[in-house]
Amino acid sequence: MIKKGETTCPKCGGKLKYYDSIRRLVKGSNGRKYFITIDRYICKKCHSTHRVIPDKLLPYKHYEKDIIRGFIEGEKSSYDLEYEDYPSESVINEWIRTQKKHPFL
Repeated sequence: MIKKGETTCPKCGGKLKYYDSIRRLVKGSNGRKYFITIDRYICKKCHSTHRVIPDKLLPYKHYEKDIIRGFIEGEKSSYDLEYEDYPSESVINEWIRTQKKHPFL
């Protein structure tokens, strides 16, 4: 995962060039689901691919960053009406466990 505008490979320092784009499902508040386009770049040196993740998302997560942060910080709960369709208690607990071991916010 790289930030928009990065031009060097985080693995080897080689030069990145545009490779392709993919669609990714994002889950937002009030049960809203939508797709975004994620650009991928390939390293000319080590040939690894890297995705450009927008600021509102976290790597390997489908929920918007603000939703995840709200649950981790205790500002939101699965009992809130706007979040009644998602996420499950087990997902929330995994976010909290993961955040304690390896902070990602």
